[in-house]
Amino acid sequence: MPKVVNDTNDLVSVILPVYNCERFVGLAIESILNQTYKNIELIVIDDGSTDNSFKIVNSYSQDLRLVVLSRENKGLVYSLNEAIGIANGKYIARMDADDISMPCRIQKQVDFLVKNRDVAIVGSRTILIDEDGTQIGKCHRPLSNRTVRSYFYYGSPLAHPSIMYNLNLLSKDEIKYIADDYPAEDLGVFLRISKKHKICNIKQPLLKYRVTDSGISNTNRKKQEDKSYQLRLSYFSNGKVNTSFVRSIDSKASFGSYVLRLTFDFAKLFFMNPTVVVVYLKVLRRKILIARRSTN
Repeated sequence: MPKVVNDTNDLVSVILPVYNCERFVGLAIESILNQTYKNIELIVIDDGSTDNSFKIVNSYSQDLRLVVLSRENKGLVYSLNEAIGIANGKYIARMDADDISMPCRIQKQVDFLVKNRDVAIVGSRTILIDEDGTQIGKCHRPLSNRTVRSYFYYGSPLAHPSIMYNLNLLSKDEIKYIADDYPAEDLGVFLRISKKHKICNIKQPLLKYRVTDSGISNTNRKKQEDKSYQLRLSYFSNGKVNTSFVRSIDSKASFGSYVLRLTFDFAKLFFMNPTVVVVYLKVLRRKILIARRSTN
């Protein structure tokens, strides 16, 4: 009979890179420190912020579960790997400085990994919020390992700040990020791990994912899409899958991302001023037609 391991209260390391996020970082930290699952360490790497982010982070230093490092700017990938290197937990969870974790997030993910011991990464579906914290939608990610793997054809099946790594299955070297994969460094890790291990999402939204004009997915959108395409093409080429299909959907994936962003704009506009919805829909239709022509 296999040995039963009591790992329902093992240490969870949450890694949180911070760079110039003074407006939101306090909410992000509080959402982790107020988790129903208490056995955590929150590792915050301040990547040379030039605003008040570091001061705000330090205001929570009375909580002994908080570990703070601050230095000159070295970039996101370096910060993530630095945090992974000093993490002590059997599980490592990701968190972004402008997002909010639901109070039960860590408990739900630990419970899932304890029950599904062959799963190496678990993420969750997310609630989309704007800069003011207003809900503007939900993101429905694939759930099972099979559907997650299929979704790699189109992009990343996981919301990076929602994930938890299972170090009972993975080594720290396996989850380290590669600088050349930036700004799709998360997808690179997911693709590599998926070759050997299972990846799943929890149906319940466990993260409020903030959509901002300054987010990485906006400022580096084209570069991110290009790198994502390169990583997926390499992944499926090595796996001897029909790469012509990946090439054929690349423009469609970019188009889908474009329409999604327009949908966010529509949601915000609707809540602010419903009377202009009809005008906006006409503009949206015209933009979609133009985008379709450019991808054909």
